Amino acid sequence: MQGEAAHWESDLPIRWFGDERTLLAGFLDAFRALDPDLLLGWNLINFDLDYLQRRCRLHRLPFAFGRGSDDAAIVAPQRGGQTRFPSLPGRVALDGIDTLRAAFWSFESFELGFVAERLLGRRKLIEEPTGKIEEIRRLFREDRPALAAYNLEDCRLVEAIFEIEAQGYRVIYGDTDSVFVLLGPDYAPSDSRQVGESLAASLNRWWQEIMEREFRLKSFLEIEFETHFHRFLMPTIRGAETGSKKRYAGTVQNAKGEFELIFKGLESVRSDWTPLAQSFQRELYRRVFLREPWEGFVGKTVAQLKSGVLDDQLVYRKRLRQPLAAYRRNIPPHVQAARKLANPGRVIRYLITINGPEPVSARTSAIDYQHYLDRQLAPVADGILHFLGDSFARLTAKQLELYAPH
Repeated sequence: MQGEAAHWESDLPIRWFGDERTLLAGFLDAFRALDPDLLLGWNLINFDLDYLQRRCRLHRLPFAFGRGSDDAAIVAPQRGGQTRFPSLPGRVALDGIDTLRAAFWSFESFELGFVAERLLGRRKLIEEPTGKIEEIRRLFREDRPALAAYNLEDCRLVEAIFEIEAQGYRVIYGDTDSVFVLLGPDYAPSDSRQVGESLAASLNRWWQEIMEREFRLKSFLEIEFETHFHRFLMPTIRGAETGSKKRYAGTVQNAKGEFELIFKGLESVRSDWTPLAQSFQRELYRRVFLREPWEGFVGKTVAQLKSGVLDDQLVYRKRLRQPLAAYRRNIPPHVQAARKLANPGRVIRYLITINGPEPVSARTSAIDYQHYLDRQLAPVADGILHFLGDSFARLTAKQLELYAPH
């Protein structure tokens, strides 16, 4: 910390330096003596290391964060939207935010205080969301030991957050009330419940120890082992890199030893998708999960759709949420169909035709089968096929080649 020990009484083991240049030089000396393999922080690369590099450059000090004589650097992004890249020879820098996102943790905010409160029940020492910088500056002027305590607690929070994976299991998704852990092929199915219950017990003990040590309170937080999926798929949220506990599918084994398919949040259980999409998804996923042939099933479904055999499965059902006259901009399909009926009722059953949405009871145009291929079958199929290195477009193109005239 910059300052003189005589001016700032503290019980913390603070090393004091007269100015910023000597402080940076002392920090780099201590860093080299510690010689860590791993640097872990919160916004470590885009803020902490980048800022330290700029201050070292200002004071004409080497940015000596690598091992040996090789230069270290935080490389600026080449294009907008990209992140900085750490070049630290002989060391690894992990940003806590990026690491959690890569492990499919999801939070409303990835600010350290928010994540720590959700996972640990602990808060940062400075919590003002809009005046944090001003409070840090005030502490530097008026109470530097308190500023040191704030920085130290941030480090402790980051360390505690990452103890969740300390037992060597890969967390593929986590949020405030659930954790999905990947055991992998080294574990027999018969061992999964034992492992799950053991992990739950150890997490609960850890919570109890944290609450007792940090707050002198009894912990009433409890996590339970719920389900073992033999095969599992958690698609990413559309437009994002993370999954969601509200959207997944997998196979479980019942008491009779039979495999059952579980869907949550996907098209097969959502009323805004057609019966065709729902049944197609369930059967396709079942075949993939149970390692049964699926290419022929996809091709057969496409052929049946185009031939009209599946017309009764193409009906959309959507409820009107307000009077028809209230819809004035961006008119949704079910409202367009409802306006073609004298007495539409509350629930509209309609088809997509070559002339747009039309009610089932008053359809006058041919069904637009391409719409159902593009908007119903393709999204459902690609939701799982891309994990297999395949696509709905490739399969349908292959089918066209098979049936094309020669």
